[in-house]
Amino acid sequence: MNPGHTITQNICLATSNARFVHNKSTSTTDLVISKKLDILALGETWLSPHDRTCCISDIYPRDYSF
Repeated sequence: MNPGHTITQNICLATSNARFVHNKSTSTTDLVISKKLDILALGETWLSPHDRTCCISDIYPRDYSF
């Protein structure tokens, strides 16, 4: 059996209980940048479908998606 090429890729992942993320946009963005996170999973964001896109985009760095 030939396994082919082995590719090793590290992914940096963190989880956080945000508990109302609206007032934590700066600290959330700083965490992602300072720890060089690939993925940040947030619990208890208290975001709703009625939140404006501009408010949601404030909680993550420009090169990331929500």
